[in-house]
Amino acid sequence: METTCSTNSIVKDTKRPWITIKDIAWLLYLYPVRLMARISPFVILWFEPLTLKCSLLLSKGIQQRVGNRMKQALERIDDAHINSVVSQYLRFYLERIVDDLFLDKFARQLVSEKVSFRGMEYLQHASDQKRGVLLVSGHFFASRLAKRILAELGFPILSVRLKAPRHAGMGKLGERILQKKYMRFLHGVIQDEVYVQDKDCSLKILQRLRQGGLVNIHLDARFAAQQIPVPFLGGKRSFPVGFLRLCQIAGSPLVPFWFSGDRRQVEIEFEPPINLAETDTEEVLRSLVCRLEKRILARPEQYEWWIMLQ
Repeated sequence: METTCSTNSIVKDTKRPWITIKDIAWLLYLYPVRLMARISPFVILWFEPLTLKCSLLLSKGIQQRVGNRMKQALERIDDAHINSVVSQYLRFYLERIVDDLFLDKFARQLVSEKVSFRGMEYLQHASDQKRGVLLVSGHFFASRLAKRILAELGFPILSVRLKAPRHAGMGKLGERILQKKYMRFLHGVIQDEVYVQDKDCSLKILQRLRQGGLVNIHLDARFAAQQIPVPFLGGKRSFPVGFLRLCQIAGSPLVPFWFSGDRRQVEIEFEPPINLAETDTEEVLRSLVCRLEKRILARPEQYEWWIMLQ
């Protein structure tokens, strides 16, 4: 049976320094900032604009890399517009980090006040079939908020993710200590998840689907064993097909799942279910990649993985 998960280990770089600026940022976030969030959330939110200004000043290299990748993908766009989109991108990046500190609170507020849904009937219909639902999405900043909102509404979702992704600019302190601390923190934020390094990853996905549950996989993740190249954002990139085979084995419908926004307003959209038993998997994959690309081009500042594109 082909699986959607891979157990490739992360290669360690012994030449990295013991501590970097990123390590210091992680250290501050995991300890004093997180403690302050528990004692006085207002202080964290009050300092957020100042932190964003400092981040913009200290991240010129990141801004240039993200801007260059956006230029490759976004046709007929001038430098002024690119700079504006990059600034918005960094704002959403920082806000997502802050949102993780208050995810339960923000999700409850959004459910009652500022969340809009489109195509909710598609999710409800697919869920009512009791054959499980595979929700396919991309790496947009509102992912965790959207899934926590759905959990609040009675739709808990199992997230499939990499346990310890390599972070550029991380020193030995980050790799040996802080990354593990951060992953434990993030597990408390996401809660319902399975790691691709888990040897039973595919079995756990199948089990959740066969129990009639919901599973979310990001289409643009790079942890699958088998991938095929597809045109994407001005270039060509490999995308996984194994998760589609799992969906076929379970007999579950696939529902494209999109989201955008932040703690102020979240938009969640579902598209009509796809029956993989009656469709070629590679054809479905290319269609999904095309849909993902359109979503990214419509809201480029919301797409987290610009920094990951090659």
